Amino acid sequence: MIHPAALGALLVIYLLPINTAHAQGLSGSIADLAVNPDLPIHIESDSLEIDEPKSTARFIGGVRVSQDEMLLTTDELLINYSSTGPDTSTQLRTIDAIDNVAVNVNDQTAKGDKAHYDLASETVTLTGNVILSQGGNIISGERIIIDLATGTANMISKSRAPGERVRGVFIPNRTNP
Repeated sequence: MIHPAALGALLVIYLLPINTAHAQGLSGSIADLAVNPDLPIHIESDSLEIDEPKSTARFIGGVRVSQDEMLLTTDELLINYSSTGPDTSTQLRTIDAIDNVAVNVNDQTAKGDKAHYDLASETVTLTGNVILSQGGNIISGERIIIDLATGTANMISKSRAPGERVRGVFIPNRTNP
């Protein structure tokens, strides 16, 4: 199965993959690629801006987020959070990966211009020239909306014009006698 995979801190903390097609080499499930809360998340960037009054953290320039087998790269990562007090934990609200978003998990890749992860609604939206691939299997479109709670995904095209529709190439599973 093709997995759009983890996106945002995915994106920093949770992004999970979704099964969207069935063909040779497309295998796995959401549970297979779930981010492990016990493993460290590594974030690298050229700079970090924290704005406590706005409850945001912005990683800028060559951003790389990794955990175990997952790697997210983007030009900028914006994390919106909330805190109920000095002695309480910080809760993530949204995570946005801005420009040149790529998520790699094992042999699965998801690419797009931007990604938005809303933790409250448990949805991930990847927009702009979206390409999901695993091996020779590829799905492309303008936008994909992933519902992590239900394990469903909806790929959307720009229009019905040729070249702008949702497209897929799937390599059949063949066994040699």
